[in-house]
Amino acid sequence: TESRNALAFRIPEEDENAPKRDQMEEDDSFYDLTFEEFRTLYNDLQRQKAINDKLLPRSKREEEESKLKPPKYEYKSTVIRIEFPDRMVLQGQFKIDETVNDLKEFVRDHLKEPGAGLTCCEATY
Repeated sequence: TESRNALAFRIPEEDENAPKRDQMEEDDSFYDLTFEEFRTLYNDLQRQKAINDKLLPRSKREEEESKLKPPKYEYKSTVIRIEFPDRMVLQGQFKIDETVNDLKEFVRDHLKEPGAGLTCCEATY
């Protein structure tokens, strides 16, 4: 496998002046769409529907659909941190098209006991 710039560190004991863990997490409203984001998504859906509703030759329809494709990703990779109950953190770099299974494999490779059970909780939307 390629280098993921793996890094492991322990989170220091909480300082009473440091923000509490629940203060560090984003409120659910952080993930709400703004009006502009909603309008952009809605307009894209309307354009896609208009293309699909037209009786066009495949080549013309594909040409119009290619105009609607999202722009290339600005980032090629992302850094993911996994925090364990003992306050150890494992950090690795992943390409944007990698899967949760790639993440699980990375974690297993860095466990003291690679054969130990690993439970991954995925967010569902």
